[in-house]
Amino acid sequence: MIASDAVDRLLDAFGDRDIERIAQCFAVSAQSSSLGANAVVSGRSDIEVMYEHLFKTHPEIAVRVEERMSVGEVVIDHEAITGYCHLPGGSIIHKVYVYVVRDGKILSMLGITTES
Repeated sequence: MIASDAVDRLLDAFGDRDIERIAQCFAVSAQSSSLGANAVVSGRSDIEVMYEHLFKTHPEIAVRVEERMSVGEVVIDHEAITGYCHLPGGSIIHKVYVYVVRDGKILSMLGITTES
């Protein structure tokens, strides 16, 4: 299986707001973190809660992949994110996500917010 397939499944489920499908994209012991943040979300069930909260607080959130690079089991996306309710309409947040995928499941996801 190609590592980017797992990330594509995640983004498709994200677009559909399907928490169960999102959770199935992650390994049971997966971790999600953001560069510079002390919090690390560990485990598929906590990642599920994280996405539930995200969709409740930002009901219009949407993601578009701008660029992608894959090397083995690592996928690096530049993602444009819109719909954060605390920002003016039309605002775009650019993030880089580094995904590590093994056996078709995301093991880790690191988000890095960029300025451009």
